[in-house]
Amino acid sequence: MLPGGEGLYSNLGTLTEKHDRFAHGEAFHYVTPDPEVLGWIIRRVSGKDLADVMHELIWAPPGAEHEGYYWLDFHGVEMAGGGLAITLRDAARFGQMILKDGRYNGRQVL
Repeated sequence: MLPGGEGLYSNLGTLTEKHDRFAHGEAFHYVTPDPEVLGWIIRRVSGKDLADVMHELIWAPPGAEHEGYYWLDFHGVEMAGGGLAITLRDAARFGQMILKDGRYNGRQVL
């Protein structure tokens, strides 16, 4: 076994609990494996690290002042479900973009 276990993705296949307790739009229920799978798909399709894709498509367009960082598992895989570290000012800038329906300076970012 590798140091730190089999890594982040080794547990995803073992998850069997259904997370559809609420009808769509009824309640917010955060399920960490969902963004992990999305992060995996982004890495596989783009051939890039998640941080690079995040920077190019989401972080740079609204003019983030500082780089964002992801926590890594023991194998250097970014933790998409809860490992993003950003400054408060850049978080506010991102939030403002969300309030404007994903637009920044007239450009649709999200």
